Amino acid sequence: MTTAHAKAAARVTYQLETLWDYDYEPTHEELETLYETAKKNQWNGSTAIDWGRPIGKEGPVLNVQVAFAGTHFFSRLTPEEQREVEVRVSAWRLSQFLHGEQGALVVCGQLVNGIPELDAKLYAATQVVDEGRHVEVFERYVKRLHKIYPVDPLLKAVLDEILATNLWELKLLGMQMIVEGLAIAAFNLMRKQTGDATLGQLLDYVLQDEGRHVNFGYFALRRAIPDMEAAKREYLDYVLQDEGRHVNFGYFALRRSIPDMEPAKREYLEDFTFRACDHMYARDERTGFQSIKHVWNELGWDGDKIWRDTVAHSQTTKAFNSFLFHENLMPRLQRLALISPRIEPRYREIGLLV
Repeated sequence: MTTAHAKAAARVTYQLETLWDYDYEPTHEELETLYETAKKNQWNGSTAIDWGRPIGKEGPVLNVQVAFAGTHFFSRLTPEEQREVEVRVSAWRLSQFLHGEQGALVVCGQLVNGIPELDAKLYAATQVVDEGRHVEVFERYVKRLHKIYPVDPLLKAVLDEILATNLWELKLLGMQMIVEGLAIAAFNLMRKQTGDATLGQLLDYVLQDEGRHVNFGYFALRRAIPDMEAAKREYLDYVLQDEGRHVNFGYFALRRSIPDMEPAKREYLEDFTFRACDHMYARDERTGFQSIKHVWNELGWDGDKIWRDTVAHSQTTKAFNSFLFHENLMPRLQRLALISPRIEPRYREIGLLV
């Protein structure tokens, strides 16, 4: 690694138990099926996608015009300025997915070590290849569109927490079910909206892989959670509050001591967790992925003012947020029985359950 590249690297320290399976006997037919499907459906990002087409020239990339419909700032822009916003905001959004794919790449490498059963290890190995391919194609597309924007602090926080835990169940829950679950919902919507043929083709291939990944996480967790001891189950409930809303909580390093924590400290932790969730579930100007302000600032505009304008007047943004959380994430968590009576009232208080 060169010095220039080393400056962009980030270090996450973790301890991970490596589990061997010497039985070499298949344990789950569903995992065997996923593994066989993954082997059959491999694709080459260099040749499967037509990179000869102009990027971002054939139509709206992510239809930013719809996202900002109703806002004061966007209606005052010239067609040329609106086009510039389209390119830059699309590059910012796709950059966040690129960073998420790299997070998935690293986490899946951890799962090969930490997940206990051989058939699950074999499938996780195919996902490492999938995620590497996704990093490749998103990087190539975003660089040709405009440039790669830095990772949003909230996204980095959740990825770092998933990487740092030594619980394979939490890695599955955080990456496969939450991060990738939200991503697949967003990719489906983006596929319907984009007018760029290259991005559309890229998303078709990525979605083919992502559906398998979420199914893998759901199946593995469905088997593990019913038999999980109460202390670990309660811990996962706590983490769901933060990871579902992309926030880093200071108590993560205390993961082993939470079940035995004294009441006063535990109450403080609960209060802190809820306050963080209250801020991070994107529904007002205090919450959400605010690094988009960098786009406005580099254009010489007031990023804070545009953020407030978007939150107040973009009905599309509000509907998209509801689609991701209410229609996709929450039902998945309920199917996994991960919203316990203890944690349910907090979800209701911030509007994620009615």
